[in-house]
Amino acid sequence: MKRIFYEICKDKQDTLAIIDFNGDIITANKKFHEITFIADRSVKKLNIFQLVDKSYHKQIRERLGQLEKGNPTQPMEYKLIDKAGGSTYVEMSSQPVTYHNKKAIVTRIRNISHHKEMEKKLYEAIIQTEEKEKQRFAQDLHDELGPFLSGIKLYIDEIELSDKNRNHRKKLIEYLRKTVDEAIAKTRIISNSLMSNILMDFGLNKALNSFVDKMNNIHQVKIKLDIDNVNGGLCKTLEIIIYRIIIELINNSLKHANPNNIYIALHKKDSFVTMLYKDDGKGFNIEREFKSPSGIGLSSIINRLKSKRASYNYSSKMKEGMQFECKLPLN
Repeated sequence: MKRIFYEICKDKQDTLAIIDFNGDIITANKKFHEITFIADRSVKKLNIFQLVDKSYHKQIRERLGQLEKGNPTQPMEYKLIDKAGGSTYVEMSSQPVTYHNKKAIVTRIRNISHHKEMEKKLYEAIIQTEEKEKQRFAQDLHDELGPFLSGIKLYIDEIELSDKNRNHRKKLIEYLRKTVDEAIAKTRIISNSLMSNILMDFGLNKALNSFVDKMNNIHQVKIKLDIDNVNGGLCKTLEIIIYRIIIELINNSLKHANPNNIYIALHKKDSFVTMLYKDDGKGFNIEREFKSPSGIGLSSIINRLKSKRASYNYSSKMKEGMQFECKLPLN
């Protein structure tokens, strides 16, 4: 047994420590001193409670109790600290063992500080994306629906003043009816941009076809949708992400690019979904748009893709349209 632990502590791949049930560190390999940046080699006795932030101490005691009963524990995240206030995040997994004829614990430690930092940046990016979407929704309500509501109010005011002229009143009511119909249509479009009932009830395929049909009926631009092998088999979260990305791309093209044609291809193969989006609009300067605080929505789309660890590529030239490709893992 001693030979086994001698080999463990020489291990150069994993960070390992042998701990007693009071939390005292009996021995550790060289990697341990690297990851716990606070473990001065001149210190003869170290305790796990000295290394881990106080907010985790209750959790550690509970896990020590489980290990003392002979039960292994699942990997758990901890925050290590030093006297100067520095910190790093690690993941520890432990199991009970016998060391020098005494019960002890062997613990493997993995530094996850980089992973935590990436999680933090991703979370911040997602929050920014959500805020931009809220702003876009507010802008859509103001620009698209506001004028119709103002027109409806004007027609109602005019009707009140036209009691004696029946023909004029009849025309105003007809204008009012058309304006209300258009306002309802705009409301549906804005609503579908946020979340489609068809998407939730019938899936991505039907939701995209329904949205594209409506866009082709309303706008001069011709949108062609090519979907292959995506009828089911995707989790709802992935369907929502893909739906919102495509809607965002269409909205960007209609608002900024003035295209005649839009082509969208969506295919599922093996463990990935690939998407190709192209328009023949006026194009844009990618670098300038990314630096612009208003932007055209590409940054929010990329944040969504990063949240799913998807790969992507985009290109655009002035007066030659734009192309956007992405590949999303199913799991």
